[in-house]
Amino acid sequence: MNLFFDPTVTISVLMSFGTVFFAWFRTRKQDVEDRFRTVDDRLKLGSDRMDRFDVRIARIEQSYDSLPSKDDLHAIQLSLSEMSGDVKAMRANWGGMKDTVKAFTDTVRRHEQYLLENGAKK
Repeated sequence: MNLFFDPTVTISVLMSFGTVFFAWFRTRKQDVEDRFRTVDDRLKLGSDRMDRFDVRIARIEQSYDSLPSKDDLHAIQLSLSEMSGDVKAMRANWGGMKDTVKAFTDTVRRHEQYLLENGAKK
């Protein structure tokens, strides 16, 4: 068997293998870049979502901090009880004032009646 080395065939075979290898390597690199881009996009979406959650949590915390405490509500309850007692006392005074106003109105009515009857006789 005679092994004969032909450079034109060898070079063309090597060039074909080189082209296949280059194409495989280049497409492999492109696939990896596409995967990284996809992962980066997902990480960006997750980061944006976490930022929105941070803003919402900050708003909720601010609202919660402005709510009245247990002691504040107790002080309001005591004030309302005190005001309720004051209103009851004012009602009692109004009852007495009502009687006074009724007596005054009756007196004015009697004066009016007297003047009407005696004024007409003159």
